[in-house]
Amino acid sequence: MSNTDWTKYFIGLDYEKEKLFIGIGKLKNNGMINFLKKSDDRTVEIINAVGRFLKMKLNKSKKNYFGYDLNRIGKLVLIKHGYDFEVFKKRKDTITRPIQDF
Repeated sequence: MSNTDWTKYFIGLDYEKEKLFIGIGKLKNNGMINFLKKSDDRTVEIINAVGRFLKMKLNKSKKNYFGYDLNRIGKLVLIKHGYDFEVFKKRKDTITRPIQDF
């Protein structure tokens, strides 16, 4: 077993290049990460890992979709192959249905 301190590794977003990377850094008290070292573009690997994670959760679920409501970001949903979906603007009087049952 290695002595790697995994608490120093984070996934980051390069806003200028619109890419994801893996970096070593320090988590500040305000929640921001001060990156000391960054990898090259790892967007494809990170997105594929998230997709496989959602598929694993979907396979254990009895629903045809699995996802998360991400606060102030939106909804991240994986829909089972062979199914379709519809996106529409939510009205103020619409009841919010949770994406994931905790």
